[in-house]
Amino acid sequence: MIVKLTGSTSFLVTLLFSLCENVAAYDLHHKILAPFVKIGGGYYFIERNLQKNWFDAYESCRRLQAELITLETEDELRLVSKYLTQNNIFDRYWTSGTDLSEQGKHVWFSNGQPLSSQLWYSGEPNNKDKKEHCDELGNRIKDKPGMNDLDCNSKIGYICEIHSEEHCSHGH
Repeated sequence: MIVKLTGSTSFLVTLLFSLCENVAAYDLHHKILAPFVKIGGGYYFIERNLQKNWFDAYESCRRLQAELITLETEDELRLVSKYLTQNNIFDRYWTSGTDLSEQGKHVWFSNGQPLSSQLWYSGEPNNKDKKEHCDELGNRIKDKPGMNDLDCNSKIGYICEIHSEEHCSHGH
């Protein structure tokens, strides 16, 4: 398929490919193009002002060629929470965790792996009112990081995550 690009479309496509070509150089200096910030070994986009339900948050991350955050280790939870606290933005954020596929079996939607039991707040997940199937990183206990299951239609902030090699769709 051949597509003819003209005017501003051509400029934007050229700019996108140009920026993507330079991602490796940014990674070498532990920086990446906005709106992502580097925390530990990952790159994150933190949206706290525009609150969305879990499905809309997931779709918004995909538009950024990212996924809702997957907290694969306690260390990652600690590092991200520390960043949020230090920047005074520790709040409630959607993660990719869910038990939509099988009630009571919370997995990361982005990779299908089970959530570590060490990530949950005490007494969670509890599927309150049999409506909680999506998982949030929260501040239920002031400045203490943890996970909670929540109604997927609740509107809260969200965090998207990318890995540097996945930043550009054409394989860079």
